Amino acid sequence: SNAPASVTPLSLDDMSRTIDLHYRGVRAISLWPRPESREATPYVVATVSKDLLAVSKLGENGCSIEVPALCQVANPHNITDVNALKHESLQRLWSGDNQGIVKCWDVGEALQRPLCEVDTGSGVMTGLEIWSEAGVLAGSHSNGLVWVDSKTGKVIRRQTTKNAVGKLSTVDHATPVLFAGIGPDLMQY
Repeated sequence: SNAPASVTPLSLDDMSRTIDLHYRGVRAISLWPRPESREATPYVVATVSKDLLAVSKLGENGCSIEVPALCQVANPHNITDVNALKHESLQRLWSGDNQGIVKCWDVGEALQRPLCEVDTGSGVMTGLEIWSEAGVLAGSHSNGLVWVDSKTGKVIRRQTTKNAVGKLSTVDHATPVLFAGIGPDLMQY
């Protein structure tokens, strides 16, 4: 017969699988190295929820996560929602919570305790970006933006905004340009 072959498309449900790490729902994900260029292929993924911060190795095909996680810490922010996560390097990871607390973790120490804890005096953290060479961490939150010296763990600057800052993003870790979603607007700094 000359009838064309029938192809049944796969749904996303058919192609997905559950990775059992978190019970309270993943709030943020960070890849290392950051996929900023064609040459930067991530091989580690960090995930965070209220109950767990985990660092896992990506499968060789780049399409799966190896279980169990390489390292993990339970209740990374003492049962407070964690909404922001960003790698500074393979060894250093930053997280931010609903009380404006930002923590730096040493992945090499298997996330036993944070290297530093910074009370930013801010609202609910919604995003983090970092310029490693300059030693500056930027955080978005429900009341504006905050900049932290990542080497000393001290707040450098706070900026309040009329509307909440939903998310922020950099072009790459070397360019001093920051985009922020503030209320209905996209702002460039």
